[in-house]
Amino acid sequence: MGWFLGSNKQASYLEELTEEERQRAVDWIIEQHADAELLAALYYSAYLSRAEDWQDRRFTLRDWLRNFTLAKPIQLSAESLRRAQRILSTLIPYKMPQPTDIASELGALLTYETRTSFARTLETELNLGHGGCTFERVEVARPGRSGGAKVECMALKGEVHLKTADEGLRLISRWSSVESLDYYRVATPDNGGIIFIDLNTGTGYWRRDREDEGLDLVRPEIPALPWQDVVDSFMALAAEAESELPSQEVSA
Repeated sequence: MGWFLGSNKQASYLEELTEEERQRAVDWIIEQHADAELLAALYYSAYLSRAEDWQDRRFTLRDWLRNFTLAKPIQLSAESLRRAQRILSTLIPYKMPQPTDIASELGALLTYETRTSFARTLETELNLGHGGCTFERVEVARPGRSGGAKVECMALKGEVHLKTADEGLRLISRWSSVESLDYYRVATPDNGGIIFIDLNTGTGYWRRDREDEGLDLVRPEIPALPWQDVVDSFMALAAEAESELPSQEVSA
């Protein structure tokens, strides 16, 4: 699979062809319904890795799918999803997945992350060194609550700043793909930087460092999750696929 369609470590066989040869190869792939077989295999593998909590396999699948969606060696279509559904009906006859189920499963795979993998990724991106990104429970004052409340705080240690509120909100967006919380707090303890948002009240605060006066955030807009545009495109294809399915297939 990696040799033919490529991976994050190697170019695909299709990339070695001329434009004309590549188009003929892709046309042949679609004629053989290999695009649908690929989607069916990805869905079933993603489903099993999630249900059985096979984290290593799930990360491998995720990385391959991310590379595939970036390289786009094959243009998927609503028909690809409809055919994938028919293939899956023989594997899961008791609960045949709909195109939207397939798209949702692939979207969940694309955005899959764990707290540990998220921390290691940030440490690499921000050059923090191992252990430079940690999570800890801290006590804060929250509006409408008497006394203090314990919340999760992401701490980025070392020579790193939350240079802008937008930069901090992008970190929170990525964190939200790992955990769904109503309060997010990110701190850079070595220089006193901080950003937090309370989703219940729609308020927050950002400060670059101890010397900064800071900025109150009112209903801050959290950026879209990474890969959200790809997830949206999957769901759009699924909606198109379901709109053209016979009623008995949609309700099966």
